[in-house]
Amino acid sequence: MPILICVSNMWNDIFIFNKTSIPLIKLLGNEAIEDEHWEEIKKITNIDIQNIANESGGGIYLKHALGIDVDK
Repeated sequence: MPILICVSNMWNDIFIFNKTSIPLIKLLGNEAIEDEHWEEIKKITNIDIQNIANESGGGIYLKHALGIDVDK
């Protein structure tokens, strides 16, 4: 029985991640985002995501979105 609870909790965590984080990650990777959008995101989150992306070769990666907790 404990293994079923563990697996159930794991699937619940995956479901919550997919529901909350995936749309945000897709949004941050949208090529239509312009400089003024990045500035607005920076004002709201106090995180310069555009600078992080430029330092890593110009892309937003999953590790960035998860590592900076921008969803919070």
